[in-house]
Amino acid sequence: MDEERDVQQTYMEIQQIEQQLKQLREHQSVLGGQFTELQKLREGLDEVGNVKEGSASYMPLGSGIFIEGEIKNTKRIIMNVGADVAVIKSLDKAKQTLDTQLAEVQKILERLDEDMGKMTIHGTALQEELRVMMREKKR
Repeated sequence: MDEERDVQQTYMEIQQIEQQLKQLREHQSVLGGQFTELQKLREGLDEVGNVKEGSASYMPLGSGIFIEGEIKNTKRIIMNVGADVAVIKSLDKAKQTLDTQLAEVQKILERLDEDMGKMTIHGTALQEELRVMMREKKR
């Protein structure tokens, strides 16, 4: 009777680990997308620094709609800092902010990888333990 309960508990724990790994993979995917977006923004800021004031450009209005405009100042940008609040920052400060965000997201991604690796190892060990229990149960 105890052996049957141990088998069920081990199986449930394996299922729980698989569910957690699935959630972590989804979270990793979302964060990976955010990381890529931040990288593109950072590259865009580098490009802005090379644009001459007075240059013509197409400005996005949203959903693939653009309007022609003129670059008047490449030294300052308006940056959303969250909660629908935007602030004026120097180009260098905006780059520093993005670099900090990139580093933070990178650390989280690395931590997720580490956690997922540990969970995978634990899940594999439990699967082997379950196989052993099943073999012994057949005897």
